[in-house]
Amino acid sequence: LLTLIVRTGIAAGVRTGTAALILSNQQFDALAQAINLDLAQLENSIHHLQGSLDSLTEMVLQNRWELDLILLHQGGLCQALGEQCCFYANNSGIVRDSLAIARKRLQERANIREQSQNWYENIFNWSPWLTTLITALAGPLALLLLLLTLGPCILNRLLAFMSERLGAIPLTVLRSQYHHPNEWDPTED
Repeated sequence: LLTLIVRTGIAAGVRTGTAALILSNQQFDALAQAINLDLAQLENSIHHLQGSLDSLTEMVLQNRWELDLILLHQGGLCQALGEQCCFYANNSGIVRDSLAIARKRLQERANIREQSQNWYENIFNWSPWLTTLITALAGPLALLLLLLTLGPCILNRLLAFMSERLGAIPLTVLRSQYHHPNEWDPTED
C-alpha cells in the first residue's frame, strides 16, 4: 500500500511538473509573439512617420525654391534674411535602413519560431479543447496499453502460481491423514 501511495505521488509530481513546463513554454511563446507583434506595429508606425516626414521635407524644399525665385532680385532667400546659405541634409536613408533591418529580424524570428516547433507542440498550441481532450485521455490510454501489454504475462504467472498451490492441496491432505508409526502422538497416552 505504501509503495502504491509513493508511486501515485511521484506520478502526480511528474505530471504537475510536465504541465508546468508546457504551460511556461506556452506563456513564453505567447510573450515572444506579443513582443514581435508590438515591434511590427512600431516598425509600421515609424514607416508611416517617415513617409510623412519625406512629404513635409518635399513641401519645405518646394517652398524654399519658390522663395528663392521670388527673392532672386535680392540674391535669394539667404541674402534676404541676412544669413549664410543653408542646406538640407536628408538623413532619412538611415531610418529606412534601420526599418529594413528591423523588418528582416522580425521575419527571421518568425521563421525560427515556426521551424523550432515540433508537431506535438503545434497540437498543443492549435486548440485549447484539443489539448484538454488529449491530456484527459493520455493517462487512461497509457494505462490500457500497459495492461494489454503486460496483462497476459501477469495472468499466466498468476494461473501458474494458483495451479501449483492447488496441486499441493492433495499432498497436504494426504500427509495429514497418513500417520507414521515411528512418530510419538501425545494424545494416545
